[in-house]
Amino acid sequence: MADQKSLPSEMIRVPTALIPVVRELSKLHREGHTIALLQGLEELLSGFDSKTLCRLQHLQST
Repeated sequence: MADQKSLPSEMIRVPTALIPVVRELSKLHREGHTIALLQGLEELLSGFDSKTLCRLQHLQST
């Protein structure tokens, strides 16, 4: 039976502020915690959504 090698990890660039979050999400993924990973992504994205909404509301009021 031939040796099966796993594919190398892919490197991506993220803003410095997101490094801790991306590391935690990556760890959850490696450990197979799919539900926790999806919840973490949802929290991360909702944070962006709320900040974007606040900025848009501020721009509209000026």
